[in-house]
Amino acid sequence: FDVYSPKVTDETKVTEQGVTGRMVYDYTFVPRVVDRYTLEPMTFVYFDPDKEEYRTARTESYAIEVLQGTRSGEDYARSEELRRSDIREFRKSDTALTPVGEAFWWGGWLYWTSAVLMVLSAMLVFILLNKYQATHADAGLRRSKKAGTVAVARLKGAKTYLDRNDRSAFYAEVTKALFNYVADKFGLQLADLSRSNIEAECLA
Repeated sequence: FDVYSPKVTDETKVTEQGVTGRMVYDYTFVPRVVDRYTLEPMTFVYFDPDKEEYRTARTESYAIEVLQGTRSGEDYARSEELRRSDIREFRKSDTALTPVGEAFWWGGWLYWTSAVLMVLSAMLVFILLNKYQATHADAGLRRSKKAGTVAVARLKGAKTYLDRNDRSAFYAEVTKALFNYVADKFGLQLADLSRSNIEAECLA
């Protein structure tokens, strides 16, 4: 099998109870030999906060049968030989090409029309970008500066739950304060707040 890097989809969200959701790992495998294979079970170890212990999740084994495709054994042998060398296999194409002089004559009406449209598009994008930045810059800056003050106020509120020995409400309030602080400080939305996004902002 040829194994490619997995595509990771982060579907976690931040709620008042903490971080919930799931992480999706999409693996791509390309078989190269016709045969029967058995994928061994995979294990995943995680911590269960309700039972305060580590638990292990295990998948089932899968039987895979790779059948012969449309390519012959000679085609496969040739592609393998080329794959191990620096030469790539040539593939025929039915694409029809048109000489440059016929479709896009230098100085013709199509040339000048395209040039004017590109200049106007660039100017429009520049104007809209400046307008957007001017509108959101002040609000984002004020939100970032007040992030620490708001977080301290929330932590003070969380202390009242701790004094009442309400640990569940205390942890929920502390979690909410920390995630709101990160969101305000880096200008993120709570729905987009995940471990990968936080790491990216801290390393930026």
